[in-house]
Amino acid sequence: MSVLILALSFSLLQISELREHQLPAEHSSWTSYRLMFGFADYAQRHRVEWFKAREHQLVSQRFEPVGTARGVVHVVHGYLDHTGIQQPIIKALTDQGFAVRSIDLPGHGISQGPRAQVNSMEHYIEALQVWIKDQPRPLRIVAHSMGGAVVMEAMRQGLITPSDQIVLIAPLVRWKGWRISAIGQFILGWAINSVPRGVHATSHDQAFQELRRDDPLRFDRVPLNWTRSLRRWSRSFEQQTALHHRPKVLQGRRDGVVDWRANYRLIQSVFPRASFHFFKNGKHHLQGESPTLRQRVLAMIVEHF
Repeated sequence: MSVLILALSFSLLQISELREHQLPAEHSSWTSYRLMFGFADYAQRHRVEWFKAREHQLVSQRFEPVGTARGVVHVVHGYLDHTGIQQPIIKALTDQGFAVRSIDLPGHGISQGPRAQVNSMEHYIEALQVWIKDQPRPLRIVAHSMGGAVVMEAMRQGLITPSDQIVLIAPLVRWKGWRISAIGQFILGWAINSVPRGVHATSHDQAFQELRRDDPLRFDRVPLNWTRSLRRWSRSFEQQTALHHRPKVLQGRRDGVVDWRANYRLIQSVFPRASFHFFKNGKHHLQGESPTLRQRVLAMIVEHF
């Protein structure tokens, strides 16, 4: 048993240190990564590409289907998540013949940068712009939570056009406790730099929750500069006049992370042509929900493309 624990600890250490070294997908550290996050079958179909945005080295991964790809889908993760947590989406798409490109945003996952921090939404937008540069159009993009905010801002700025195909899962504009957290930050923000990460379940699937809990790339604090930056972005988003994009929005009604009722109103105002699909029992990570609900969500994503 002690040998098994030692081997597991070494694998987790390898994964957590991946961001320090620009290693090829064939390296044993990436083998540990694939085993940890359910990508073992992709050993010969997994590519890793490093690119630079501002002063940080960021990582993009590509997962190929068996046989010739029918197209490419780009996946953007949410706050405090990374590519590994999007495995259900990646598997569903590659099983249907799509190649999948994913990004770890600055300060997340394998990418470099201060952990979970950002001084402006523009830092994420600049990373996304470099990442999608020269990609075939129209783009196909799936974005979750904060990744949805990044993609919506890219739509506002014209980096993503109305002809591109977009799916947003539980997109973030405001989070739960929006006003209460603003009061707390006003009172205590001068004295603290971060707050503990929430520990509530974000899906009904126990295995998915254990994966997130044991994630070696997990960060357990929320820096207040991130909340300030997202508040500034949200205020500007809420002033946006209507755009012609037609994203598909998938949202769980039991989401305890985002304020989905407020977000529905705000997103619909900016994207009046958006289509909304609500899941009565769905929580925040619809892609990691209980098997029956997850299957419905993933089928809708695949069908959209």
